[in-house]
Amino acid sequence: MTRTHDTHHFATHDDVALFYRRWPAQGPRRGAVLLFHRGHEHGARMAHLVVPS
Repeated sequence: MTRTHDTHHFATHDDVALFYRRWPAQGPRRGAVLLFHRGHEHGARMAHLVVPS
């Protein structure tokens, strides 16, 4: 089972647009987890860490 995600961008202090994915909470939120990766990776490789609750 996979969860759907949203895709967004935000502007850094030097106007570089950074892409990110967001998996909204299913049910009440209890906190947040931020995952960062190194420059040669991409976020889709971490998608398997987002598991159904």
